[in-house]
Amino acid sequence: MSKDEPRPECFGVPEEVIPRDEETGLIVTQDDCADCDLLSDCLKAALEASAEEIRKREKEKEGQMPPGYDAYLRSREEAEPEEEAEPRGVVGFLKRWSRMKKEKQEKE
Repeated sequence: MSKDEPRPECFGVPEEVIPRDEETGLIVTQDDCADCDLLSDCLKAALEASAEEIRKREKEKEGQMPPGYDAYLRSREEAEPEEEAEPRGVVGFLKRWSRMKKEKQEKE
């Protein structure tokens, strides 16, 4: 494979390029990757992706980001586009209170 050809699907995917040995837990390179011209770039990308996943897990353990928080944020974005979402917290309360007061005054 030359560097001009498109990258294979496995490029930079840690689970395929550098899986962990079940007995030792150490990462192991694949024999199939030895003939690839993109090996060094692929390994770098896989290590960076693996490191990012480790950082994410550490944040979850520290309580900075609870498990599943990414999925929660995506579901909120899909449910309420930001331009249509009503403000939350104190600002939201004051806006709702002001709107209700105004509506009540208009009725009287």
